[in-house]
Amino acid sequence: MRSKKKIVLLTSILLLTSAIMGTGTFAFITARLETTNVITTGSVDLKIVETRIDINGNEEAYPETTIGDIVPGAVVSKIPRLSNIGHSDSWMRAKTDIQILSQDGTNRLESSVITLDFNSNWINGNDGWYYYSYPVKSGEKTEPLFTQVSFSEVMADEYAGANVDVNVIGESVQIKNNADKSGNVLEANGWPSDTP
Repeated sequence: MRSKKKIVLLTSILLLTSAIMGTGTFAFITARLETTNVITTGSVDLKIVETRIDINGNEEAYPETTIGDIVPGAVVSKIPRLSNIGHSDSWMRAKTDIQILSQDGTNRLESSVITLDFNSNWINGNDGWYYYSYPVKSGEKTEPLFTQVSFSEVMADEYAGANVDVNVIGESVQIKNNADKSGNVLEANGWPSDTP
């Protein structure tokens, strides 16, 4: 009887071992495939290009040095354009920040003594930004935002020797797959400074 128990026990062990080995075999009959696809996204980038008209009537790069000896009633040539240096066609917008500091640099003076002749291809969005009316293709640039800075003929003595900065800030957003489908720059979504 003992030998029958041994035989049953050995048979059970063999069956259990076979079952475990069979399961192990199933675990090794698998396949894995991995692939890598490179997808490059478009890019949106811009550069502000500033020029001016020189005394001979030719357009030249705007000087990096200070323009001095401006008197009341003066008109200074300054021609900013936004250039699309990204890979995607873009909508563009710009705003100006005019800062006037007294000669000693301690007082900020009123900037209403300066006017800019904004180009009609730029739409005033009534939100501090001017929007370029047309899409700007990669590698191309906008029409000038403005072409001259005019100083009032009536300026108080506090403006004597003042430092005037006319800064231009630009932004761009892609056109393709923009949520706005109307083709209207004022309805475009995703402007950088509007994104939290």
